[in-house]
Amino acid sequence: MSDTIIDHFFQCVVDGGIVGAIKIMTDDVKLEVQAPSNVSIYGKFHGHDGVRKFFATLRELLNTEAVAVRSMLAID
Repeated sequence: MSDTIIDHFFQCVVDGGIVGAIKIMTDDVKLEVQAPSNVSIYGKFHGHDGVRKFFATLRELLNTEAVAVRSMLAID
């Protein structure tokens, strides 16, 4: 991976380090996942607590054993 903050974030997630991933975010981080409102992992998540909630819900719903980033697209 190249050396961007997004790359660092996803590497932390892949390595199982949500705590590490959150540490590189500002306190006012906003995460928005778009999809139908009746799906609990979709919506707006604010701040570190919101990001923790998103990943905890994702983990509960998907029972994920591993995370792999196969490709990324950056748009300027």
